[in-house]
Amino acid sequence: MRSRRMCSASMCLLPILFALLSSTAQAQPPETFDAAKRLARDVVYANHKETIYCGCRFEDQGASGGVIDADSCGIKARKNESRALRLEWEHATPAAWFGRLQSCWTQGDPACIGSNGKAFKGRKCCQKVSPEFRRAEADLHNLFPAAGELNGDRGDKPYGLIEGEPREYGECDFEVSKGVAEPREAVRGELARAILYMDATYGPFLTEDQQQLYQGWSDEHPPAQWEQDRKALIEAINAK
Repeated sequence: MRSRRMCSASMCLLPILFALLSSTAQAQPPETFDAAKRLARDVVYANHKETIYCGCRFEDQGASGGVIDADSCGIKARKNESRALRLEWEHATPAAWFGRLQSCWTQGDPACIGSNGKAFKGRKCCQKVSPEFRRAEADLHNLFPAAGELNGDRGDKPYGLIEGEPREYGECDFEVSKGVAEPREAVRGELARAILYMDATYGPFLTEDQQQLYQGWSDEHPPAQWEQDRKALIEAINAK
């Protein structure tokens, strides 16, 4: 009998990975959030069209973003019908967390003057004057596809545990209450590792309690194959 040569999932992914990179003009480390979103859509999630919070299937719609298949996951709008099924790109680590470490966020900068002559600060100012902020904002390790309403409701709240299961998004296992957002158990480790990576790379900004919680999630939920493949795709982009 002729033996068949087998490959691991990561090794089998390589031909697809390099085909995607060679066919994508922007296959290089993204320098802006907009560039990062395009790479996430066109390369990282090209063959894994599933949202992080609800596990919904989604379809790309080019520059306009994408649309979520509600039937694939049972998601329903809580309040915002127009945003509920719109695909958006969520920062696991909110921009405010690493942004507040920089003076452009908290105090502004002489270069941050609007057309009306008024000074501004915060995210817009840091995008303009801080290369470090732009790198953090565009870091693909921190970027995940999500339903727009969930992205908006989460805002810059930390992930944590919420007593009970106050389901407000149909069958989607995602809760927001009292300044905390609770993701489904299956992705807690993946989200925790993204935050721990961002804290180590662009922080520190986590409290001791947050550090312990996310490290516990990471230990309890080791990386699945998709998370490993996703990391390989991102590292290949960043190596260009």
